[in-house]
This record gives sequence, structure tokens and C-alpha cells, in this order.
Amino acid sequence: MTIGGVPCVRRIHAWDDDDAVALASLKDAEPDLRLMLFYDHSGSDWNSSNAGWGPRFTWNEKKNLIERLWYEPDSARLLTHDYTYYRSGRLLGYSWRMEPRRQSRSSARPYEFLSEFFDEHGRMIALGYEKMDSRSRDSVYAWMGTVVPYDQFRMKTHVLYSNAHPGDR
Repeated sequence: MTIGGVPCVRRIHAWDDDDAVALASLKDAEPDLRLMLFYDHSGSDWNSSNAGWGPRFTWNEKKNLIERLWYEPDSARLLTHDYTYYRSGRLLGYSWRMEPRRQSRSSARPYEFLSEFFDEHGRMIALGYEKMDSRSRDSVYAWMGTVVPYDQFRMKTHVLYSNAHPGDR
């Protein structure tokens, strides 16, 4: 496949706990394994800084789609759009993240992200935003319309995911 003018290769991984196996085809997957299908630059290592170019899909061990990502075809920036779903198929969360594609040695690597979470009826219940550059770090996290600290936001969104997909993570 060619994405953004760049030749890409399809990669398929299956895993159970911490053991990941690269597969040639979805037909090669054993039952009860989680699966991930994604694309990379041809010739790149699957976990390099160039990994991720175009779509990525993740299925749980019951073969339900639980995550869909899109890596923008940009060689300078890693720009992703991440969609997660309830078992019903309704949108659970959307996240957008941008950072340099090449890792710098600096611990203050610039990035920006936005995360939105929805209840099973489609109402937004949480929002997180953060932007960091060499001069500043700005962020806000809200749950049910109230600003909350980051740790509380992470805990509540973790519980939301766990309740939406018991036993799937």
C-alpha cells in the first residue's frame, strides 16, 4: 500500500499477555489472541520512530474492534488520531496527539494532545488537553464539567475503560 506517497508494508501482530508474534496473514492467528494490523514504511523496524503510517486496528481476543488509530503521513511529526469503542460499538474515546517523529535526547520534547471521553449515550464526560514546549507546559483536565487534577483524570478514565471492556485489556 502507498500512504502519503510512501510505500508501506502491512504488519499483523498477535499477542497473549506479553508475547507478541508477527503473522503473515490474519488467517494465521490462533483463537483467543489479541490482534493488531498496521502499516509502516517498507524497510522500517516495527517499533522504530518511523513506525505507524496510516491506519492501525486492534481487536480483543473475542475479535471485537477495540481501537482504531490513524497515523498521519508526516515524516517530521508523529500525528495520531485514536478512537476507542464500547462493546456496543459506540465511541468511548477520541484522542489526538502530535509530537516530533524523531526522538530527541532532550527530556523536554514538545508535544500536544487532546483526549475526549463519552458515556454510552454519546455525551462527553471528560476532556484532557496538554501542550508542552521548551518554555512552558499548559494543561487542563475535566470530568463531568469540573476541572480535576491529572491523577484523578487518569484514574477515572482508566476505570471507564475497564468497565467498558471488562477482561479485554
